[in-house]
Amino acid sequence: MVYRLPPGRPPTRPAVEAEVRALTGADADAVAGLSDEVAWISKTWGGPAGMAAHGSAVGAFVGGRLASVVCTFFQGVRHEDAGTVTEPEHRGRGLATACAWAWCQAVLARGRVPSWTTSVDNLGSLRIPERLGFELVRRDVLHVVGVEVPR
Repeated sequence: MVYRLPPGRPPTRPAVEAEVRALTGADADAVAGLSDEVAWISKTWGGPAGMAAHGSAVGAFVGGRLASVVCTFFQGVRHEDAGTVTEPEHRGRGLATACAWAWCQAVLARGRVPSWTTSVDNLGSLRIPERLGFELVRRDVLHVVGVEVPR
């Protein structure tokens, strides 16, 4: 499922009980502290330090611990496509949606279009672009070769 945020339609900011902010290089240890189940999120940035320092990730902190991340997972000339994870014990609390909202603001400020690509069976990920007002662009097929697919 491929979604994009329509031009001129800023998403509504969700309210959550967490500190939601852009990650910086100082957050590398927090990213490294993610559980094995969700640590894959930093792979495309060369690991936790690379993702934290790049400036294209937003995290939600609960009790001082990183609980959810939305980052640019793939970047094109016009679009930035999101990748997202939430620690299992924090799912269903809107943390990823709040991170996605802040991530969208940063992508728009960079002059690009936020996009969201996910599989039809990932209900949690499907709900985020719908809540933020993204539009469905198309249904596609993704072939993954030589890369471990997250569960």
